[in-house]
Amino acid sequence: MQTLGIILELKSRQKLSHLKNIIIFDHPEEVHQQLSQQLGLNLICYEDMVKEGMREIDFKKNEPTMESVFFIGVSSGTTS
Repeated sequence: MQTLGIILELKSRQKLSHLKNIIIFDHPEEVHQQLSQQLGLNLICYEDMVKEGMREIDFKKNEPTMESVFFIGVSSGTTS
């Protein structure tokens, strides 16, 4: 979570005053959670956000059929 540490450092120096929320894929370390609270920043785990959203909406699961379209997207993770 090195990147998160850098972002929190910049936020503490008022370099990211507009930043209010960060969504991360891993659960945050306690030190990051505490610092984000002190800075008034919402640190949200993606998995928790999805679970909360599923509780908020009436999600109807549609089972696939023979006519369903399936897509696999692959990326190298680079932009060059």
